Amino acid sequence: MRKLFLKLSFMIGLCLLLTVDQASGDATKTEAVQWVKQAIAYYKKHGLKTSLQVFNDPKGEFVKGDLYVIVCTFEGVFLAHGVSKGLVGQNLHDLKDLEGVFIIQEMIKSAQQNPAGGWAHYLWINPANKKLSRKATYVEVYDDLLFMTGAYDPF
Repeated sequence: MRKLFLKLSFMIGLCLLLTVDQASGDATKTEAVQWVKQAIAYYKKHGLKTSLQVFNDPKGEFVKGDLYVIVCTFEGVFLAHGVSKGLVGQNLHDLKDLEGVFIIQEMIKSAQQNPAGGWAHYLWINPANKKLSRKATYVEVYDDLLFMTGAYDPF
């Protein structure tokens, strides 16, 4: 249990370090939805390999302020994370926020209930102000993958 906690703490810390320079903290829920739809359109046109390269590029076209694309499997394995390359390849299925919400499981549940688009809600550190904030992540399923982008309060 201690090893899992330390691993998760390390990954969260890594995510925070890698997102600080990228975030502006002003993305809206509408922008999050648009961002996911643009990412899926890009994926449909360019395929998985090229898309993952582009989505994983912190200086690429799919990272703008605190808008970035996350792609993961239904098992919770991250294939793309626009600002935290260290999370790519990691299985974060059991990652919890401070309120005990299983973040990735909430995203998966949202995708299962609303494959055409739904929301997962949890607490996360906003890299723009380094404060614990409510976050909503829009999740849409395409080709059995979860495409996601989040927005911080206010909603």
